[in-house]
Formats: sequence, C-alpha cells, structure tokens
Amino acid sequence: MQSREEQLQEARRAKIAALRQAGVDPFGGRFADRRLVGDLIRAYGAATADELDATSVPVRIAGRVVSQRSHGKAGFAHLQDGSGRLQIYLRLPELGDASRLIWEQLDLGDIVGAEGRLMRTRTGELTPGTRWRPHPWPSAIPVTPA
Repeated sequence: MQSREEQLQEARRAKIAALRQAGVDPFGGRFADRRLVGDLIRAYGAATADELDATSVPVRIAGRVVSQRSHGKAGFAHLQDGSGRLQIYLRLPELGDASRLIWEQLDLGDIVGAEGRLMRTRTGELTPGTRWRPHPWPSAIPVTPA
C-alpha cells in the first residue's frame, strides 16, 4: 500500500503526463522579462483602479501557487515570489484548451508565469488581469501544509 505522499507524487506525475499528452511542455522553458511582485506592489500599490486603467501597465510575473480558486467565470490564484505575493485573475471562458488544461492541473506549490495588465478587482486587490499566458513548472513533490 502506498503512503499518502507516494499517492500525491503519483497524482502529480499523472498531471505532468496529461500536460505532455496535450502538447503542453509542463516545464515551459524560460519566462524572461518578469517583474518582482514586491516591486509592483511598491510602484502601484497605492494606485487607484482608474489610474491603473489609464496607464495600462503590462506586467509579467512568476511565482509559486499558494492559493487557487474559481468563482463563476473567473479564476484567481495567488503567486508568491521571494519579494511578495500577488493575485492573478483570469476569465475562464476566454481560456484556450491548453491554458484551461494548465489551470485545471495546477496544484499548490507549482510555479507559473503569468502576464497581463495591472488592474484592481471589485474587492480592490491589485492584480494582473484580463489575459493569462501560463508558463507552467509543476512541482512533482507535493507541498504539505506546515
């Protein structure tokens, strides 16, 4: 009988295989020209929704998935890098097949890159939104809560 950790690792390997079978490179390659989350928060944390809309700030970030949820036609995840944590937002109906598969296969601990334009959500949270170009780097070893 497999331990819980072995079962989780097997499930992770199956998700990686599903991505490969769909033609998605599960380790995505380089994700250059990304910004540190902390720098974005310092530069734009006080900006209003109107100011962000007017400046249309494009961003690319990468980080470890520390939370993920879907709410109707919207998807949210928090990515954390060494400088901070930032929510990403995406419109689920607008995802292509590969992006939807990546979203569905995401696990806590996976590292992804995302890009979009900075905005404020209805709850006022700073987030890159409207477009999501996922660059996955799945973690084959499950993250266990502390």
